[in-house]
Amino acid sequence: MPTFDLRPLPAGQVQLHDARRKHRWTVHLEPFEIGAISVTTAQYAQLMGNSKTGSQVPLVDISWLEAIKLCNAASMNEGLAPAYIFEAGEVSWQTNATGYRLPTEAEWEYACRAGTVGPHYRPLDAIGWTANDKIENPKEVGQKLPNAFGLHDTLGNVWER
Repeated sequence: MPTFDLRPLPAGQVQLHDARRKHRWTVHLEPFEIGAISVTTAQYAQLMGNSKTGSQVPLVDISWLEAIKLCNAASMNEGLAPAYIFEAGEVSWQTNATGYRLPTEAEWEYACRAGTVGPHYRPLDAIGWTANDKIENPKEVGQKLPNAFGLHDTLGNVWER
């Protein structure tokens, strides 16, 4: 059984920008897959051997290094070649590996926008948990409407630093 529920995304393009430098550019993307929901604390606990069972709330407060270790653990769980190699204190991304990896910035923007160009794809209260909901902790994943690619929680619920 696969570790994550993935959605195949078609090839496409996304416009990125650097507000500080006032620079915009277009990135062309090959087809790729991405999780339909955020990684949950339950998935993390299962893959990383954590004694806590976790829940269906999104995983928060992990470093980039912890995130890529999770990708490798998920890959090994499914018998896939890990995407990240750790050698002499360095990390390298094996672009031809079959295992899980983090999306690039362009892939994430493309997946989140799902063909739209505005700040959000439906009324905000229908697609994401925000400060207006006055919640103190993240809600379980997948409770709001998905975007056109079938991805949930691409806006709201947790704050990214």
